[in-house]
Amino acid sequence: MMPILAGWISSLFISFSGLLAAYFTKKVALIVAAVATFAGLTTALFVGMAGLVASLVMAFPLGGLTATGVWLFLPDNALPCISAMISADTMLSLYFWQKKNLEYALYV
Repeated sequence: MMPILAGWISSLFISFSGLLAAYFTKKVALIVAAVATFAGLTTALFVGMAGLVASLVMAFPLGGLTATGVWLFLPDNALPCISAMISADTMLSLYFWQKKNLEYALYV
């Protein structure tokens, strides 16, 4: 009688752990895909903004008053500043996203 009960309990534990592993594997895969998508979108945003700034600078003739006005508006460190702003916005968005995910997880 005991070997049958032990076999039943072990098969129950194995099936439960398999379901739990499948559930967590699916959750981790979705989170990794979401983070990769968010990183790709952030990179595309930075590249687009850098291209926009570069195209603005190239559109104006060098040495003219217009080019001087552009560099008064866009200093030499414009790209690092834009990068820092995008990074800060990304970190803030990820923080609120994780906070909301934790709130959802607590209600489940």
